[in-house]
Amino acid sequence: MAVPLASVLIPTRNAGKEFEKVLSNVFAQKKAAFEVLIADTESVDETLEIASRFKVKVKKIRQAEFGHGRTRNMLASMAKGDFLVFLTQDSIPRQNLWLYSLIKNFEDKKVAGVYGRQVTKENAFPMEEFFYMKKYGGKRVLWDRNSWREKDVVFSSANCAIRKKVFQERQFNPELIVSEDYEWAYNAMDRGYSIVYEPKAETLHSHNYGLAENFRKHFDIGYSYSQIYSRYDSLGFAFAGVKFFFEEQAFLARSKKLLWMPYAAAYLLTKFLGVSLGRIAKFFPKRFCMIFSGQKYYWSRK
Repeated sequence: MAVPLASVLIPTRNAGKEFEKVLSNVFAQKKAAFEVLIADTESVDETLEIASRFKVKVKKIRQAEFGHGRTRNMLASMAKGDFLVFLTQDSIPRQNLWLYSLIKNFEDKKVAGVYGRQVTKENAFPMEEFFYMKKYGGKRVLWDRNSWREKDVVFSSANCAIRKKVFQERQFNPELIVSEDYEWAYNAMDRGYSIVYEPKAETLHSHNYGLAENFRKHFDIGYSYSQIYSRYDSLGFAFAGVKFFFEEQAFLARSKKLLWMPYAAAYLLTKFLGVSLGRIAKFFPKRFCMIFSGQKYYWSRK
C-alpha cells in the first residue's frame, strides 16, 4: 500500500451535523492521495457516528489531554503523509481541488507551509464578512522574513498544509493557549523558510460570536501574542484599530447595512479590549483569567 501523499488532520469536539459536509467534501478531493485522522475530545453528539461513515482513523482523547498545539502535534505524530493538512471541524472545503491547490505549492522546496482562503458562510455577521475579505484576498502571496511584518497575521490551522519534514524540526508550541499556527509560521520564516497564501484553496469558515465570546477569544489571542513577541507596539495597534473601524463602517454603509454599524463598533471594541487585557494577563490573578478566557482548561492547569 502506497504511503499517502497528505494526511488531513482534524481535531473535533461536538462538531455537529455540519461535520458530515466537511468530511464529504474532503473525500471528494481529486488529484491527491490522502488519509484522514481525527482526534476527538469527548464528543457527546453525532460527531463520532458521522466519522464512522467515512474511511477515517479516530483517536479519542480526554478533555484533560487537549491543547490546540498539543493535540495537533499528536495527530502529526500519527500521520503517514509527506504533508500535514490541518482543518478545523467547521472548515468546509469548497472545491474538489482544494487539497491539490494547497499541496502544489510545495514544489518550491523553500516553502514550509501553505494556508488557504477562508470565505464566510451565508449566515455570517457583516463584520466577519469584512474581516475575512481583508485578511483573505484573491491574490497569492509568498511570505518570507524579508517581506513579513508583525502586523501581517499569517497562517491558520483552520485551512493549511505543512511540509512534514519541516514540522518535525519544530512542531507547534504546546504551551500557547491559541495562535500556535501563527507562531509556527513566524518561527519558520525566521529560520529561512517561506509561507504561501493560496487563495485557490478555499474553505467555508466563519463564526458569529456574541460580544462576551468575542472578548474572550481575543483575550486569549492577546495572551498568546505576549508570549510570541518580546515587544508590543501599543500605539501602532491602536492606530490600526482606528483605521479598521472607519474602513469597516464604510463597508457597512456601502452594503446598506446601517443598522449593524453600532453593533460593529461594539464588536470591534471588545476585540481591542480583549487583546489589550490579554497582553498583560500575566499580571492578573488566575481567577480573573479564568473569567476572561475562552480556554478555561488552559488556566485550570496553571
